[in-house]
Amino acid sequence: NYINGLAGANPCLLVSIAEYLKRLNWSVDNEILFSLLRGEYAESINDETLGRLLAVLDTHSQELLYRLNLVTGRFSSEDMHALAGISPVVARPLQQFHLLTGLWVQRDVGNRFFVSPLVKALGSHDLSSDVRKDCHLVLGDRIDSTDFNQYQAIYAINHFVSAEQLNKAGALLISSLNILKDSIDLSESSSSIDDGGLLLLWSNQALPEQMDLYIRIMIRGFQIMLRVEYNLPVSYLLEDCDLLIDQATAKESAMLIGVVSNLVNNCSKQTGFSRLHQYFRKALSLAETPILPDETELNFPEGTSFEALIWAFTEDIDSVSALEEW
Repeated sequence: NYINGLAGANPCLLVSIAEYLKRLNWSVDNEILFSLLRGEYAESINDETLGRLLAVLDTHSQELLYRLNLVTGRFSSEDMHALAGISPVVARPLQQFHLLTGLWVQRDVGNRFFVSPLVKALGSHDLSSDVRKDCHLVLGDRIDSTDFNQYQAIYAINHFVSAEQLNKAGALLISSLNILKDSIDLSESSSSIDDGGLLLLWSNQALPEQMDLYIRIMIRGFQIMLRVEYNLPVSYLLEDCDLLIDQATAKESAMLIGVVSNLVNNCSKQTGFSRLHQYFRKALSLAETPILPDETELNFPEGTSFEALIWAFTEDIDSVSALEEW
């Protein structure tokens, strides 16, 4: 089932995988699994596919097909037009698309299509770097502008990363994690809600430095809070959060206040008294004029203040040293 899924139920790819594994004496370990995911089994198939493409398709049709090949899953005719409109524009996109439909692009239900697994294995390396990035940006924006679920959010985030729009990727991850949090708040059991892989994103590796610091801090805050809810490990996230919060300045003050408030109210024990107290002190030092990303000042509801959160810490004081630190 796994191999058939990897081959997209395509007979040529299925045979190619079988021959690849046979050459390896049917030995399967992590390294071989990764090589399968990288498509190394398809090198001979790719040469044949490329030859057939060059023989029957003109330059414009090939260009459109390579752009469509960047789509993850199904796409619509509107998606096709959006990709064709990226500079340099593909002339007569409907005509080119008609030539592709059947062998290279298959029709799914309704106004949905998918690229042949043979073409998927070939990739889109013949596209220029700029065109690839523009295509990924358009695809990410199109997913983000529709009502999407957690699985589509993963696709959009990956498109934004490929487009090198890392702030967009981070902002969408924050939004998606917030929706997941709200869903959990309304549910009797968090385990019944599939995160769709959102909680795996950047969970064991540093967030890209090109991403604004306040976005990285917010992502870590949501990840810690939600992974605790799902009984997933958070030790790496906490260590990385230490480093990020240590870098925080007035520019990140409002976001830091929000993260500390959420951690105190939702997972103080898992975060740890000393660590959380350190975060709180850092936030307090910046709380005189907390600034939002648009450089406006954060306004607290009337009658409340961030400083009052200090009383929430008293629940976790369990020793004289903790009391002195408080």
